[in-house]
Amino acid sequence: MTEPAPPTEVDPFERYGTSIAIALVIVGFVLRARGLSEYWLNPDEGIYYSTLTRDSIGAFWAEVSANAHPPLFYLVMRGVGLLTWDFVWLRVVSLISGTVAIWAFWLVGRELGGRGRAGVVAGLVSATLLSINAYAVTLSQVIRPYMMMLALLALGLFHLLRYRSDPSGRRLALYAACLVPAVLIHYSAVLALAGFCIVAAYYALTRTVEVAALRRLALVQIAPALVFVALYMRHVATIIDSDLMGDALDADGWLTPWLVATPGDAWYSFATFQAFHVPPDFRGRAALLLLVALAVALARDRLVAVITGAGLTIALTASVLGLYPFGPTRHDAWLIVFTLPALGWLVGCMIELGPRAARIGAGVLAVALVAGGPLERVFGADLDQRYATEEQVIRQSDLATMVVSQMDPQVGPATVLMTEQSYNLLMPLYVEQRQDARFSPDSTLFAFPYGSRMVVVARKWDWDGLDDAVRTIANLPSVPGLRGPSNAPVLVMAGGWGSLLFADIPRLEASGALLEAVRVLGRDAAGRPTVRMMGMVLDGSAIRDPA
Repeated sequence: MTEPAPPTEVDPFERYGTSIAIALVIVGFVLRARGLSEYWLNPDEGIYYSTLTRDSIGAFWAEVSANAHPPLFYLVMRGVGLLTWDFVWLRVVSLISGTVAIWAFWLVGRELGGRGRAGVVAGLVSATLLSINAYAVTLSQVIRPYMMMLALLALGLFHLLRYRSDPSGRRLALYAACLVPAVLIHYSAVLALAGFCIVAAYYALTRTVEVAALRRLALVQIAPALVFVALYMRHVATIIDSDLMGDALDADGWLTPWLVATPGDAWYSFATFQAFHVPPDFRGRAALLLLVALAVALARDRLVAVITGAGLTIALTASVLGLYPFGPTRHDAWLIVFTLPALGWLVGCMIELGPRAARIGAGVLAVALVAGGPLERVFGADLDQRYATEEQVIRQSDLATMVVSQMDPQVGPATVLMTEQSYNLLMPLYVEQRQDARFSPDSTLFAFPYGSRMVVVARKWDWDGLDDAVRTIANLPSVPGLRGPSNAPVLVMAGGWGSLLFADIPRLEASGALLEAVRVLGRDAAGRPTVRMMGMVLDGSAIRDPA
């Protein structure tokens, strides 16, 4: 009688890997969901909120066309807006997208790491890093397109990697179904598409798949590329020389600090970008670790090196050419698809090399943790000379005092004057009233009734200082339907992320023009308390000639 073969022992990682990945997705969901309602809209969220709540399709498309992003995310939010205008519920789109992205990174890491324990570990590390990363969590809690784009790009990379073993039409269709909407959601997806084309070229050079399959893969790249060409002709070309782009990328633009001009800039951008992988205090060490992953990949799996190297090269090139920022900004969320899985792959590789390699790796990590402070100073990654714009600006509880005391529709100065930054932030207060805004003859102001008061908006992002505000107040009589005498008190709102007008408060106090002020505090990128917004009641007659 033949003895039955002993049962094959299944590696615990392989047995429980999927279950652990599901647990990581749940953890990521909880981390993202618990802070969904803590913060009020930031000024940029207000732009999306304004667009999706327009009462006509014509007005909706006019705002979409005037903004810097392609239309799909606006359309998705418009659809959700048919169910609710509550901005907390609107954020659920980003919450779901960010959660899906965690699962997508598990798939990418597992596919990149190969069969067995190494692949499972690579997938779990990739999913873990994204699940708990503070930047990724925050971007999943705001009305922004970045997490939706990231989830689609990660799924697209998974299908591109799986195409090696499954060069089927179905796999290509799934790949295209991820890339085309990603390009329609955010233009930075085009940079990822360029990286994926480099991966496809590597397949051709190494004959990873058959020639016929390569031809089909090359043809599929055309679809998202044509979508971008159409968008460029219809949209990008109309805004590329606009004030909107100038404010971002001109010499003093708010994204200019993340354009690389020197080798030092390149290192700083690379090191600080690691905040998308690890907490900011570990950025320098993560930068070295990613370089180690690249070096190991060149020796053991060049596909990993090609993927990571392609993404970093494209990001650096675009930044050097002044086309796109490179650093810890939301605009570089696309790059995580190319870099974070390499860190997971490196850990999986260490596990695959055996216990000795795992012990050496653990020892190196322990030393890096203990001696991390000096290392960060050597790398320069602890020098926060430049900050990315914060997403979570003002807590709802902190804004409540200003709203109650100064933004009552029936009580207070008859005129409420603000710039577009404050207007966007406060949008939910007057979302219906502003639909019928009327413009001044010179089109520099628009106004709408707000209860017994009138909200007047200067068509600029922020005040250029007190003199700018004074000139605008002098121009108020040109606004149709303005109520009250020209020298009546005016409530001037300033800020959101902050305002240049704050520096002129001493002048206002010295002139006696400041009758009342309410400050709303938040924290800057370094965690320090800072004034985010102010509501100032100004004497309409005294303000015309401040000291």
